[in-house]
Amino acid sequence: MTTTKKDELMVSRASDAFSDEFSEGGGGGNDDGNHDLSITDYNASSSGGHSHTSASEEELAIGKAETRKVFYLRLLVLGAILLAAVAVSVGVYLLTSKAESDEFENQFDGSSRKILSSFEDIVSKKLAAIGSLAIQASLYAAAQPNMSWPFVTIKDFGLRAGVTNQLSGALYSQYVPLVHKDQRQDWEDYSVANTWWLAEAQEYEKTAGLHLGGRDLLQVVTQEGHVQETSTTTFTHSSNSTPFFKNSHRALYDFTDEDSQLIDYSSGFPNKIFSYSDQGIPTPVTHDGPYFPSWQASYSFGGGSTVNFDVRMYEAYEPYLLKAVEVGQMAIGGLDTAPPGYANSDDLGTAYYATLVSLKEGEMVEYHGDPMSTVYIPIFDDVTNLEARQVVGIIFAVFKWSYYFEDLLPSNFPGLVVVLQNSCAGAFTYKVVGEQVLFLGEGDQHEQYRSTQRPDLVRSVDFQSIIDIGEDDSVLRMKLNQDICAYELHVYPSQELQDEYMTYLPIIVTSAVAMVFVVTALVFLLFNRYVEQRQAVVHDQAVKTTKIVDSLFPEAVRERLMGSEYASGKTRLKKFLNDDGAGVDQMSQPIADLFPECTVFFSDISGASNQASVAAKGTKPIPTTQSSPICSLATLFAFAPQGFTAWSSSRDPAHVFTLLETVYQSFDAIGRRYGVFKVRRFDSYARQLVSTRTIHVAHKDLPYSSTMVYASAQVETVGDSYVACTGLPNPNERHALIMARFAGMCVEKFGVLTRSLEHTLGPDTADLGIRIGINSGPVTAGVLRGERARFQLFGDTVNTAARMESSGESNRIQVSAATAKLLIAGGKEHWLQRRADMLNIKGKGMLESYWVTPNSRDAVSSIAPKPEQAPGRKAVVPLPPLRKSSHVKHDRLIGWVTDLFKKRIATIIARQDQKKVGKCKASDLIYRVPEGKTSFDEVADVISMPQFDAADAARAKKRGEVTISEEIEDQLTELVTALAAMYQANQFHNFEHACHVTMSVDKFLNRIVAPDIDDSIHMKDHTGVAAHVHDYTHGINSDPITLFAIVFSALIHDTDHRGVSNTQLAKEDEIMASLYKNKSIAEQNSLDLAWDLLMGDDYAKLRAALFVNRQEMMRFRQVVVNVVLATDIFDKELGDLRKTRWHRAFSKDKQDEQHNDLRATIVIEHIIQASDVVHTMQHWQVYRKWNERLFREMYAAFTAGRMGKSPEEFWYGGELGFFDNYIIPLAKKLKECNVFGVSSDECLNYAMQNRQEWETKGMEVTASMMESIRANPTPRLSMGVSRLSTKDIELLDANDQVDC
Repeated sequence: MTTTKKDELMVSRASDAFSDEFSEGGGGGNDDGNHDLSITDYNASSSGGHSHTSASEEELAIGKAETRKVFYLRLLVLGAILLAAVAVSVGVYLLTSKAESDEFENQFDGSSRKILSSFEDIVSKKLAAIGSLAIQASLYAAAQPNMSWPFVTIKDFGLRAGVTNQLSGALYSQYVPLVHKDQRQDWEDYSVANTWWLAEAQEYEKTAGLHLGGRDLLQVVTQEGHVQETSTTTFTHSSNSTPFFKNSHRALYDFTDEDSQLIDYSSGFPNKIFSYSDQGIPTPVTHDGPYFPSWQASYSFGGGSTVNFDVRMYEAYEPYLLKAVEVGQMAIGGLDTAPPGYANSDDLGTAYYATLVSLKEGEMVEYHGDPMSTVYIPIFDDVTNLEARQVVGIIFAVFKWSYYFEDLLPSNFPGLVVVLQNSCAGAFTYKVVGEQVLFLGEGDQHEQYRSTQRPDLVRSVDFQSIIDIGEDDSVLRMKLNQDICAYELHVYPSQELQDEYMTYLPIIVTSAVAMVFVVTALVFLLFNRYVEQRQAVVHDQAVKTTKIVDSLFPEAVRERLMGSEYASGKTRLKKFLNDDGAGVDQMSQPIADLFPECTVFFSDISGASNQASVAAKGTKPIPTTQSSPICSLATLFAFAPQGFTAWSSSRDPAHVFTLLETVYQSFDAIGRRYGVFKVRRFDSYARQLVSTRTIHVAHKDLPYSSTMVYASAQVETVGDSYVACTGLPNPNERHALIMARFAGMCVEKFGVLTRSLEHTLGPDTADLGIRIGINSGPVTAGVLRGERARFQLFGDTVNTAARMESSGESNRIQVSAATAKLLIAGGKEHWLQRRADMLNIKGKGMLESYWVTPNSRDAVSSIAPKPEQAPGRKAVVPLPPLRKSSHVKHDRLIGWVTDLFKKRIATIIARQDQKKVGKCKASDLIYRVPEGKTSFDEVADVISMPQFDAADAARAKKRGEVTISEEIEDQLTELVTALAAMYQANQFHNFEHACHVTMSVDKFLNRIVAPDIDDSIHMKDHTGVAAHVHDYTHGINSDPITLFAIVFSALIHDTDHRGVSNTQLAKEDEIMASLYKNKSIAEQNSLDLAWDLLMGDDYAKLRAALFVNRQEMMRFRQVVVNVVLATDIFDKELGDLRKTRWHRAFSKDKQDEQHNDLRATIVIEHIIQASDVVHTMQHWQVYRKWNERLFREMYAAFTAGRMGKSPEEFWYGGELGFFDNYIIPLAKKLKECNVFGVSSDECLNYAMQNRQEWETKGMEVTASMMESIRANPTPRLSMGVSRLSTKDIELLDANDQVDC
């Protein structure tokens, strides 16, 4: 929060008014418990020119020449070591790197040769095996006297082709005769007359074991691949996405007899050489040949329906068929692919290739989309006459390239990147990992997967260097023709192979070698250091001593410590700074001085009223006219806020320190401007935290709070005070004037800061004030020897300043008569107003004091008798307490709640944004209680908590700050304002009480923590820590919707409370009692009013921001219902339900998800129950405040006839019973829940203390309350919902009559 312009101008004017009135300042000190002040920070600019000279020129010149020579020699040795280290390290690195690189290259060469050899074997061995099938066909025809080409049907072709496939690695092979135009009719007659080979092939396939799980494998594959005996084959052989058959899937299988009437299938084979029309209809071919009718094949799928299909009509095959016939050479087609899939794929190419791969593997497998190729090997009529032989047919076979790269490398081999390149179809990339081959995709992708350190490594081969099949003198002698498509293979090392052999070993070895030199250099430097220390110990000790003394002591004291009059100054300084206090020479002369003209300042943070604190301090103001003696010229100023301990007891420690840091840093800044010594300060709440060694802070990377445990630390305190001093160590004759102005600025700045911090720190922050006491006189200051030696202040002046503070009033400055005299002498008489009563100070007797109002130039000095009636002057106007009207406080509470809600809602929105959750319809985010039902009926035995979301936990670490839109913020402000207006003007059950409960709930939620969360674990595994917290807190802290629901419930739980019990409310409002079936009437009424308001059209955007769907909204409502109705602690049915749940939840018999949700439900309800009565578990002053308010509310009900018995009669015993039977057991259950960290201990301790205090003082307090009520009767309670419109509030604000 920023301060207002008015506040800034107030501070600026006060500073400017005094900036030209003085030129010197003082310092500050610290109280060790007896108001003896320790100065810890000396400001050179304000102390009259602090000298930083640490030694004389003569001392610095001692051994200067020798030191220079040693310095150069040291540089020479270090340089030699450095050069040797660099040379050896570079050599070692190069050698080890080269060794690894050579090993890496050797491994790559050996493995790549295996890949290249396999590629070469495709021509030299694999394709030769297919060529042998062509030779078998030629020899078979030559051995049959009654056969001539092309009228040749090879017996046992299935067996021959199966062996060929096994030897060559081919997936499928087929014999296709070459039929010329004049042979067409004879061939068509021959084909329908020779169907015997199909039955032979099918019988072989059955006996060969081409089956899967007892079923015929061909039948399984063809059926699941949509291939039927009675239909045409439909495999799509694709090259560059060209269809195998240019027709649709439906046409291939569903053509009618009328469509195919030109072809006769009566023999089982088509009686014509045919192709398929664009509509997929089998049609006799019309070109003039040559023809390549499909004939015998290694597999008979498709039956005879594909016989006589002219293979030439497939455009991807035609150029290679014709080339093989034309030149009489072997040809390899392009790289053909289809989309990945199984044999039952709708894509015909996928189904075709998946079928072939499945038949090869012996089971149904997936085709991965990697390339296939077809080889075309001519059949000659004469295998003996190589010069005169003619091509009479073609053996073509389909093979899969990846099969030739499998099982080549060891199983643990990291991998190679293989790029197969074809001049027609481009490149395809594989990765060979051990015995497996992974197809990476189309295109040359080796840049992505190859070694980064050796990108130059590549091994290549092409088919051009392997032209011939077979030996020169064999019948297989045949050339490989690459006129259409040429093949190349490139092998690269993979990144994994590089990582396997090119490690960090060179760096490690080099580092180890370098470390040897580093250690050598360090040993040399250490040796040199010891020698240097031995030779120059006096000089070094003098410099060090000067620096230490300069930081600890003022210049005058430092000069005495180091001066020539102390021959053993260095030894004495060691003793002064001795940590354990041992070795202090008690006979030596201490360094101490009397500063006769000083002003000391004490201040303390206080509440709005000061009377209680005055009584508590034991300082009684006594009216008297007796004057007090003026002390010597030293002024002590002490400032300590009253009511701060009570305020801090209801705050999170982080909020306490936020206030202290903000206030004290501002005071430090003012002190620097005015030249005031700072004094170490610490407050009682922080001292308590240090003693328990536990400080609650927000965990720095996680979306939840945590409790960090620190080792105990020794600290110094001055009660709860901030202490400052002027007039030392350098005298300043205006020390009292400087301190008075400083005190005035502190009062004004404190008011500005507390008002600006209320939205952050919660209710009552702006009600805090400061109480300041100042005294002037002589101060003894010196170096106190022993543990943590320091410059300290002692004397009666310090104690009197502390008494001035403790007997003062909030937001006022009280000075002693000694300080007042100095102010009068400085011309500031008009700042003073004599206090009407005398002070009875312990050990001092009766003292006179004055109120100081700096800069009040029109005020009159009250030293003269009856100053209020002094002629020509106005009465003095003391600095008033910074208190506002009830309406202003009401607005501040609304602002604080709105800010609190905004933080919770921002977390919800941030999670939704990161999840990219879509919003639902506005109508889905409205819920009304069904007719005939009540909210009581919705109370759940167990609230279901969301399960842990690891992805959301990971996103939470990156989650940034979210800004809520102005529209949502406006609706939120309007909602909180409307809810505040619904509260009755009760003494206890009012909006301020709701805010107090809300603040407590927020504190509890921030304290829900999991133990033993080490920060290093957090850094390593954020998600693991989040999961641990989720489980330990039963999922509460992981769900922002649940957290907001609990806080929202705290705000609404007493909406429209009538100031009476449910029993009385049932008598007064029978309609309401009937509506709610006499169950938790007030609680259900509060819940329904607030829920109906939230469901209004005015808050549609707010609901949309909170909930992504109706399910989330209903989960929010379930939490709200359970939480609000949990505040009815007197309903027997709900009470029994809670007891049963407690025993179920904390039994060890069952630990499951339901059990976890049950515990979460209990923890949530205990949070609101403890918060609803949290004043009983806080500081005694807080308890007294709300206890009196409740007493007044009940007494008002009694006087109005709405309560049968006066609370005066049972209040004392009732409170004791309430503590014993509810509050203390509840606090113990909080501890047993085991999720609240130290908060449960804090609650239990305060409850026990308050119970003991009440037992001692309760009857006196009750009587005091009754006396106060009789003097100021409580107004009657209103009977309806106090709904104020904006216009009403504006009118009431103008009249300043709102009392919320």
